[in-house]
Amino acid sequence: MNGAPSVIPVPAFWNREAESCSLTGLSALALWPGVVQPWLKVADWLVRVSIDLCLVPLGVGVSLGPSIALCQEVIKASGLDHQLGPDGTAIEGEWDDVFACVKACHKRLHQEGVQRIHATVRVNTRIDRVQSFRDKVGSVNRLMP
Repeated sequence: MNGAPSVIPVPAFWNREAESCSLTGLSALALWPGVVQPWLKVADWLVRVSIDLCLVPLGVGVSLGPSIALCQEVIKASGLDHQLGPDGTAIEGEWDDVFACVKACHKRLHQEGVQRIHATVRVNTRIDRVQSFRDKVGSVNRLMP
């Protein structure tokens, strides 16, 4: 296998332009040896995600605080690691759990009568190591004088 790629099954939506092939309903993404650290299990990086979520309920007036507070209750109840920021909330955990939380936030606001929600989600995945959003902030802080 000298220099040959390892084939790792990943969800089909990960492979828009990448070299891929069909593998029983999944796509296979070619990864060169050394990309994934040996101590990092494939299952860990395939589903771990960090997002920045910004939900903007439309038609609720100028103050968004009450809607944000409702979403924070949902996020806290999920048990996921999170941190509220001035323009969104960082949330991280297993892929399905994080996006179930996003769905639950939408559902909660709609249950409270919000007719329309505009959401932006920035998604971060990493395969070379496990790094939390708190680790990333700390890394930058250590570089500053």
